[in-house]
Amino acid sequence: MCNLSESIEQRGIEKGVQQGTQQGIQQMVLNALQSNSIEDVSRILLLPIEKVEKIANENK
Repeated sequence: MCNLSESIEQRGIEKGVQQGTQQGIQQMVLNALQSNSIEDVSRILLLPIEKVEKIANENK
């Protein structure tokens, strides 16, 4: 494969991994919010309160 094709493929893989990671974090936050406050989820998962609030608001 040429270098350009390999570079494009690698960027695609990295983007997919990043998206999967973000989806995993989002699901973890939503699960934790079922029985914990936003502040507790933020503290437990080491995420900024703003990020936890954003995820919570986007999934109401």
